[in-house]
Amino acid sequence: MSVKHMIDDMKCNYVILGASGSIGRMLVGMLESNGCSCVTGVDVGSSWSPCIVKGDILRPDTRVTSALSNANVVVSALSNEVLSSAMDVLLKYTSSDCALIDTLSIKSSYAEVVSAYRGKIGLREVAGINPMFSGDLDPAGRPVAVVQYDGFPYGVTCRRFFDILNRTGARIVEMDPISHDRSMATLQVLVHAGVMAFGRALCDERQDIDTLLTLAPPPFRVMLALVARMTCNRPEVYWEIQRDNPFSDEVRKSLIDSMNCLDGVCKAGDVFSFRDIMESMAQGVVEPRPDLVHLSRRMFGFLG
Repeated sequence: MSVKHMIDDMKCNYVILGASGSIGRMLVGMLESNGCSCVTGVDVGSSWSPCIVKGDILRPDTRVTSALSNANVVVSALSNEVLSSAMDVLLKYTSSDCALIDTLSIKSSYAEVVSAYRGKIGLREVAGINPMFSGDLDPAGRPVAVVQYDGFPYGVTCRRFFDILNRTGARIVEMDPISHDRSMATLQVLVHAGVMAFGRALCDERQDIDTLLTLAPPPFRVMLALVARMTCNRPEVYWEIQRDNPFSDEVRKSLIDSMNCLDGVCKAGDVFSFRDIMESMAQGVVEPRPDLVHLSRRMFGFLG
């Protein structure tokens, strides 16, 4: 990083909306640890840091509006519903050259909001990111989706923010809103739905989980750990992913169809079709990616 960029980062005023959430906290810490001295968080919740202003973006007081008016970059770690409702406030109080960056899990619906506000957004830079990991994890080596909205090419300010992401070791993957949401449908909707179905099945009172754990092989422990991980986060996070992704119905139906297919094969006693299912997974998913086998061995060796 050049000395000029370092000075520019120190001068840049960042405002993080939703700063007390998992991603908001991570962004505040990331910016501060990379030499950004002008970072202000805004959240309706507790002020966990001196840089946090307690306030509501939908009903902003003078402290919130002052932070917005001085901002060079506003990063919104908010839900789609709140961010969409806050657009008028953001555009009213930010300067005409303030960059607006969202962290939404779903991009295509917000892309429509951005398009509807195109005239009011003016020359502001607009971009989206989606860290593909929880905010309490080290970003080094982990992917961050970066989304460009139609008609809003990245400018210098957004690229400088992406440079900060790179300096944390995060891997930038650039996408458009539709390809982002299609990918998230498989990476998040499908996976979360499968984990929730597994966890819900364990809620059956006939299941003695403590006894099961004394016998549990690594795959069961992995699934149970995923249930535990999901329940540590707010349900609203997963609700938005399941409800708002335009491709969520499609992937959940695929999961249901796959379960029904397996159920039908087993009920029919059709061992040949069962073998075909296993073979198709091996050939289509695993064989082209032998590292997956080594990964499973390392995981199961650790859990064992």
